[in-house]
Amino acid sequence: STPWAVLWTFVFPLGLFFTILKITKFVSLSSMISVSVAAILMFIVQDRMVVSGFAAAIAILVIYRHRANIKRLLAGKESKVKWL
Repeated sequence: STPWAVLWTFVFPLGLFFTILKITKFVSLSSMISVSVAAILMFIVQDRMVVSGFAAAIAILVIYRHRANIKRLLAGKESKVKWL
């Protein structure tokens, strides 16, 4: 993988994070989606399985840590950011 491909796996999810945040106003949803996309992109562009596996583990950890937020999102009770 080239340095540009690896950089893309971080730049695109970061832009996606702010796009989702702007649309939905949910930081938790933005975080979970962008970290999942970053992990998927790592599998696509990274040729070392340990790096891709680490990215997947981080994505799983982030989603696991947001389980209370997921419940609130599904119940329609998750707080939205007010500064956007």
